[in-house]
Amino acid sequence: MNLKPLAAALLTLQTLPALADETKNSASLELTGLQYQGSSLRTQLQQQKLNLGLQASPAFGLNLGLGESTVDYQSASSLKERGLSLSVGGLSATRQWAWRLGGIRLDDTQTGNPDLRTQSLQAGLGWWPTPERLLDAGYSRTRLDNGILIDQLTPMVGGSFNRQYTWLQLRGYFQQFSQPSEGLETAASAELKVTQWLDPGSAFKPRTLQAMVQGGKRLYGVDTDAGELYSLPYIQTASAWAGAGWRLGEHVDLTGLAGVSKAHSVSLADTLKSRFIYLNLSTHW
Repeated sequence: MNLKPLAAALLTLQTLPALADETKNSASLELTGLQYQGSSLRTQLQQQKLNLGLQASPAFGLNLGLGESTVDYQSASSLKERGLSLSVGGLSATRQWAWRLGGIRLDDTQTGNPDLRTQSLQAGLGWWPTPERLLDAGYSRTRLDNGILIDQLTPMVGGSFNRQYTWLQLRGYFQQFSQPSEGLETAASAELKVTQWLDPGSAFKPRTLQAMVQGGKRLYGVDTDAGELYSLPYIQTASAWAGAGWRLGEHVDLTGLAGVSKAHSVSLADTLKSRFIYLNLSTHW
């Protein structure tokens, strides 16, 4: 079991196309449902996203994502957000280095409020000093509609254990704002993720088990693994999720996650305690 390409896919998920030798191209559908508890403003969120990955060679691949989310409010109004992401990346000839470049654009529309646009550019570099260890550094610059800039650094260290059946990674998020935002000039958080591969079994037996915990403060962050940009003024302070992945057929995979998160907004005087479910149905050829 060679975790080099699998670690690269874990590292970037949507921001870098899958780099496994047997995978040339991929397509996936993501569905997210989220319920807000304790919020004086919001009730629920629904999100759909389509991803297409095209791999010309291990040295170069492209990933395109199109998404739409709807946030329902207590006042019976709603916010619609449409997102477009594009990224390229690949492996070096020695397969000891991986690079990625990408961008995300979000357009928000809410009845009675002006339309907003948020844009972000990202870059990253990963290095395997050994086949079982991975060091990665990511950078993003996000521009809000009001002109505020957010610089984000995301160093990460990961490694495989247990005969390469277990993958563990720790990533830091360090942010600096060009102007104070939600009372913050800087923010920092950390997240720990673990993935366990299982031996093949019946169709009902998962292929992988996954879990994540995160703590600290993150605002207008770019999720390096999921390729997601968070554009609303809520400081995320804690989150956790767990789930599993199944191989439904030779070229079809299903991943399901369930989790909780906590965030608050100073400017909106609102606190969010969220419960969510995430499904990802993918195919590769």
